Amino acid sequence: MKYCPFTYDVCHVTVDGDVTPCCFGLPRYKIDNIFEKSLYQIWNGKRFREFRKNQRKVCRGCTLMRFD
Repeated sequence: MKYCPFTYDVCHVTVDGDVTPCCFGLPRYKIDNIFEKSLYQIWNGKRFREFRKNQRKVCRGCTLMRFD
């Protein structure tokens, strides 16, 4: 796969409001906090865009998806 489709469809919000791109392999990879910014701002923000651009590096070793 070239990219993980989950990071374009869903995100994970912890009980503390931390937004992460994935609850499977990256539950501690904090993008931002829902109590500080709106989900719209986080989803379309610079940090999420940068993550998506570099997700092959960040998600290397994921047990759910395999990047070729």
